[in-house]
Amino acid sequence: MQTIGQTIRSRRLELGLTLVDIASRAGCAAGYLSQVENGRRARPPGVGLLRRLERALGLPPDALVLAGQWERAPREIRGAVARMARDQVRFERVVRLVREKGLVDAYATGELAEALEGLVAEMRPERVGVAGGEAGVVPVVNRVRDGYPAHPLDAGGARVDAEEVVMAPGAGHPRAVAIRVVGESMAPVYVQGDIAVCHPTERVRDGADCFVQWKSGGEAAVFLRVYAEGATVVRLQPLNTRFAPVIADRGDIARAYEAVRVVREVG
Repeated sequence: MQTIGQTIRSRRLELGLTLVDIASRAGCAAGYLSQVENGRRARPPGVGLLRRLERALGLPPDALVLAGQWERAPREIRGAVARMARDQVRFERVVRLVREKGLVDAYATGELAEALEGLVAEMRPERVGVAGGEAGVVPVVNRVRDGYPAHPLDAGGARVDAEEVVMAPGAGHPRAVAIRVVGESMAPVYVQGDIAVCHPTERVRDGADCFVQWKSGGEAAVFLRVYAEGATVVRLQPLNTRFAPVIADRGDIARAYEAVRVVREVG
């Protein structure tokens, strides 16, 4: 999708007009219009100027006005719409493949699996009301305090006593857990209400976001970014700089689960 500036520039060049030509017709400065064309303005022009530019360029009514509304929309909204557009393209590919080749042939050649893989990867896991441990069904640690899960897990990590699970296609692991983020300690990457799906790991990657359990049963588990501070020491760093890091000995960590997916509700 072209930006407003790209649309103006391509149409102006198509008409063989200069910046001065269009600026004089629309009642604005040529220098300002140049900045718009080259994406050097933080916000799109106002509605009045956009309508004058539409007339000066011979564009359909609202062609630039609607584009301006889109560019003013919050980034989260634009991201959600873009994901839906990608989903639509993938869904249409699946339908077209089945219509052209038939379900059996599309499956036999592997083309159907390939087409579905991209679509399923974009699907948002939905919540269900019963606990489970199968691949793709992940139990949620549902009692937390300010980003730090307080609900204890089974020491072996195979099962947890969870009242809720999420469906996470492609992110299943027999010992995976999911934690609900509360508070701002991991903002802006994780926001309140996010659910992070985490896999157990024996070797924590430097810079990985991990749910960490301590050997001491009296300490609450944490969900923070892990950095090595030496052979035996790690720094557990909140992403929000208003929160202090936790310095710990590797030997004090009972189990670590690395975040592999985030479930975020839209709306």
